[in-house]
Amino acid sequence: MELTCRFLLNIVFASLFTFYGAWGIILIIRPFIRHFRTLHYLYLLPFIKVLWDVFFMDRSKWIFLKGQSVLDAIPDTRFLTASVWSKGSFARLKFHLLDQSTFSLGDLYAELFPYPIVLFTTFVIGLGTILSLLFWGIRLFKGLKWERSLQLIKEGKKGLFITTDPLSSPIVVGFWKSRIIFPHHLISIMSQEELQAIYLHEKEHSLWKDNLTSLIFEAISALFWFIPYRKTVLKKASFYRELACDAKASPLTVVTALQKIATTPFPHLSFSSSDRAHWILHKPMPRKKRLVLSTLLLMGGGMAVLKSHFFPF
Repeated sequence: MELTCRFLLNIVFASLFTFYGAWGIILIIRPFIRHFRTLHYLYLLPFIKVLWDVFFMDRSKWIFLKGQSVLDAIPDTRFLTASVWSKGSFARLKFHLLDQSTFSLGDLYAELFPYPIVLFTTFVIGLGTILSLLFWGIRLFKGLKWERSLQLIKEGKKGLFITTDPLSSPIVVGFWKSRIIFPHHLISIMSQEELQAIYLHEKEHSLWKDNLTSLIFEAISALFWFIPYRKTVLKKASFYRELACDAKASPLTVVTALQKIATTPFPHLSFSSSDRAHWILHKPMPRKKRLVLSTLLLMGGGMAVLKSHFFPF
């Protein structure tokens, strides 16, 4: 039981270091990337990193498995080492003893507080994780049930359907084989150019399997529910994803379509952001020549994040 407690505490404390360490690397790279789709994936890197470290990091030097204690160590033999470009790592941050045995704040917590408190903390972490995943699963189930309840009429374009259900904006449903669904009432209030702009936007979501990506990273977010600011990072990633889809149509046409959708009751979040309209009108859309540079920077940033070591193991 003590091993389980220590392991969960290490995951919590070390995941915080990992997430924000990866976020720091992203903030360095961010000003040099202008391509919206690349920015979307850049903001997802911290989630990939925490999941990667939990499942693939070497734990052979973990102090607990060696039967050692952090508090019983000889004075001045406990260290916090921070380095860049050291031993194959882009960045490294670790707590260790003189013999290189590693530990985290989770180990300190387990040794500083009485065992009942440690056990209760572990129980809260475990219960919180179960509830977080349960609520995510319930939301997913309700969403899938609602999608199946839609009354759809197939249109000529591949994967396009019309519905008379009271949707306020077009949506894409399905994780692998996606379908684009247009609410019937929008057809009468929009021009052909605006309808085409919306169709191109939703088709881009379908081509990039954005629903599947959202499903995966929302699940990771639910698993690491104890990391503050993670939902804000996901929202930022979604914002750049929407801008990437907007870039496939005329900026002015997209803005007028956004304005018309915003006048309908309960506009869908993917089309209701005034920030998007501001970006479309006042920020230059990314050119294709920037894609290569942005992709290279994303690959470099991804390697830097994955080659960084913020875990105690």
